[in-house]
Amino acid sequence: MTETIEPSVTQLREEGSRGTGPRATVVEPSVTQLREEGSRGTGPRATVVEPSVTQLREEGSRGTGPHATVVEPSVTQLREEGWCVLENVIPADAVDAVREEVETSESDYNQFSKAHGRWARNVVSFIPRFAAHLANERLLAVIREVLGAQVRISQTEYKIRPPHYELVRAYHSDFPYDLNQKWHIPQPFPNAVIGITTLWMLSEFTTANGGTWIVPKTHVDLRNPRGKADGIGDKNPLAGELQATGSAGSVLVMDSRIWHSNAENPSPGKRTAVVVRYAPWWLNLELFGVNTATIPGETFDGLPDDVKLLYEHRAENREPTLWV
Repeated sequence: MTETIEPSVTQLREEGSRGTGPRATVVEPSVTQLREEGSRGTGPRATVVEPSVTQLREEGSRGTGPHATVVEPSVTQLREEGWCVLENVIPADAVDAVREEVETSESDYNQFSKAHGRWARNVVSFIPRFAAHLANERLLAVIREVLGAQVRISQTEYKIRPPHYELVRAYHSDFPYDLNQKWHIPQPFPNAVIGITTLWMLSEFTTANGGTWIVPKTHVDLRNPRGKADGIGDKNPLAGELQATGSAGSVLVMDSRIWHSNAENPSPGKRTAVVVRYAPWWLNLELFGVNTATIPGETFDGLPDDVKLLYEHRAENREPTLWV
């Protein structure tokens, strides 16, 4: 078929890439504009494009902007240790109202789920005051450093533990590395960050009320507590473990591979948190109906625009603007 293919290949090379054929008058200006305006921002939209590109390059990739003193150390710790804590993501003057919303809405969510099914309604539908903080610039700057510029939220769930709550260790990695889930990535795990787990501390987390157990640097360990052949065990205290602590309004950020466990709450007060998992744009989140709970369109419409981008793949009866 050489006689048929060769002219097409030649035309593609000569006209498609260099724009020297009969359609050059159309193609060449477009290519030129794309090269000159799209990459260098020198055309009529430069006043909009160039600052954004500059900010992304200078602040998003190198952390040299106004958040640099906070973002850069956190990114370094996340990459090297597998975790970090960002303080005051929810401001001190707002966190009490957010905590009250979360604690009082859990029963409404549970009743709805009992009537309609566990994955019928996304948790964020019940906590709009909390949701307003999910696109926090400082937090997203850290997450985007390791997941890329386009991220979305894969799961949201309540984590409220009552007073005197008893629990043994249950060490694990999160989706897509949880070996107890049938849709996990098999061992050995790739040396890649495919998910970020965040734990939003709406109460103060201390060693007295049971801060989350983590084992630093295990995000790059080829073994796993739930690996049947690894001989570690997920119910035991592990060497090097520590409890993540932080003030109310702080966020624990974890590479989803890190070994971690919920903790008991021996204190006389509630320990309130929300778990939110962020994923890169390309990760398949349509897994047998699990974690596919949707948000009613009218509720989605009330979310801030930057939060909508994180959830629009779960909005009911709304046309996507980004995830198409």
